[in-house]
This record gives sequence, structure tokens and C-alpha cells, in this order.
Amino acid sequence: MRKLFTILIFLFCSYSYGQNLVVNPSFENYDTCPDYLSQLSRANDWYSIRMTPDYFNVCAPNLYSKIPDNYFGNANPASGNAYVGFCSSSAGNSYFFLECVGSKLITPLEKGKKYFVSFKVFLSQKGSPYQWCGVNKLGALFSTVLYSEKNPSPICNCAQVYTNNIITDTSNWTRIKGFFIADSNYSYIGIGRFFDYPSTSSKQIAGTQCNAYYFLDDVCVSTDSVFASNFAWPNNDGYSYEKEVLIYPNPFINKLTVKTKNCNQTEIVLYDVLSREFIYQTFTDSTEIFTEHLAMGVYLYTIRNASGIIKSGKLIKE
Repeated sequence: MRKLFTILIFLFCSYSYGQNLVVNPSFENYDTCPDYLSQLSRANDWYSIRMTPDYFNVCAPNLYSKIPDNYFGNANPASGNAYVGFCSSSAGNSYFFLECVGSKLITPLEKGKKYFVSFKVFLSQKGSPYQWCGVNKLGALFSTVLYSEKNPSPICNCAQVYTNNIITDTSNWTRIKGFFIADSNYSYIGIGRFFDYPSTSSKQIAGTQCNAYYFLDDVCVSTDSVFASNFAWPNNDGYSYEKEVLIYPNPFINKLTVKTKNCNQTEIVLYDVLSREFIYQTFTDSTEIFTEHLAMGVYLYTIRNASGIIKSGKLIKE
């Protein structure tokens, strides 16, 4: 009976609010507050796959990476307390100064299955100086390859989802969305511009040289079209739900404890680094997870309630 109840709860939760396959989709979880540029790695589970993208957070101690006013512009997050930024065109580098961000998906995509993708961008109003433009072909590139700053993603004139519209809004977040059928078991997502200059269109907004720098927030990959089209981090009021959740100890041996500060129905899922699910458990206040059967190593976890993922990260079993 308990097993049947758990299955029913899982189906209900999945139907109710979908699943986002992107870990830390709004960049809320971080190891250290950013205090300078080129610090994307401080946002948990995100990294550079081309050049040196930036991380911005309300916790930043200075104007380099502060929110809302920072080195590259002035913008409140689409939701939550953080976002990242990337350059999509630079007049000083013949338009080839392209920065891209990447992350490993919670689970690989299933070949032959339809996936819906969405993310939000905001065009910066600061140029070099007062030289900026908008560009198109911003998109999401899925791959089976782990790209990095040392092994950068290709400028392949390709992406599974991208926009042909030139994004020029400097006052509001613009949601880019689309869908595709996976032709491979992709494990990684990249966001940026993967098209070269001849394949890209631009629109000058100020000055005569094209500098295009975009903020990025609320990335979603899901099999649920409605969920993907409306995804936003749950704390739209700026409140951090992540702080309501504790999971300890880390490293752990035979037991994990999870506690929340509310009585909402919550679930935790534990995966290994190959995205194989080992533990699924629901609770309303706190729970203990017995882990004697797990092998030593690194595990990923996501904790979510009806608002979506409220905490995610890595755990180590010793």
C-alpha cells in the first residue's frame, strides 16, 4: 500500500507542475557570492563552455556583479535573486567574441521524445561606452559532449532551439522558447549564440559599433509545454526558498536528514553522476533517508514542492 501511495504521489506531482531537467535553472544556488566579472562557476552546476560569462547576485559586495545595477547594466532578475550574463557580439572582436554558458541536465534526454525549451534574456544598456545593439540567433544547443572553456562549444550555425527575432528590449525580459525531438541522448545544455557573423542579424540601438550583452534567467527543459512556457523561479517576491531547506550531513555515510521550514508536500530525488535515480522520497516537514545501500561517491539531488525545484546540489558518500 505504501509503495502504491508513493507512485500515486509521484504521478500527481509530475502532472501538477511538470519537471525541469535543468539543475539550478535560475542560478539561485551558489557557492560564493560573486565579487568580480567572469565568475560563472560560483553559480552551482553552471560553467563556461565558451570564453568568460559572468554571474550576478543581490549578495554581491560591489557594482561589478551586483543586482540590479552592475558593470554591464541595470536589471532586476526575471525571478529570484540572481542571473548570469554573456556577450553575443563585440565590435572590438569582429563580432566573434561569443560567450556561452552550460550545464549538465538532471537526466539525459530520451531519443525520439519531444522536449520544450524556454529561457529569458534581457539586453544590457551598457556598451563600450554607449555602443550597443541587439542580435538574433540566441539559442539552446544540446550535446553529448562536455564542453568547457578549454574545450569550447563550436560556432556551428546550429542549435536545437533559437530565435530569428532580434532581441532589443532593454526594459523587460524576453522569453525565448521552442521545441524539438531529441535525436540523441543529450546530457548537456548550452545557452548563447552558436552562429557566426554572416548568419546573424543585428540592430543598432546606440552608437555605431555593435556590442550585444545579454542577461539570462529562468532556463527550462521539460516534456510539458505549458510548464516550460510559464516557468519561473518560485520566489518572484525575492524571497529565497532555498534557505528554508536543510540537508545534512555532507559528506554522509549511512543517513541523510532533510528539513524544511514549512508543511508543504515536498519530494527529494537522489541521482548518481550517470543520472540514474536511486532514491525518491516524499515528506511534509522533515525526513530521514537511509543510505547504507549506496556506494561511495558523488550524488546529485533535487528537492521540490508545488512551486518547483527549491534546492539542488551535490552530496558525497564516504
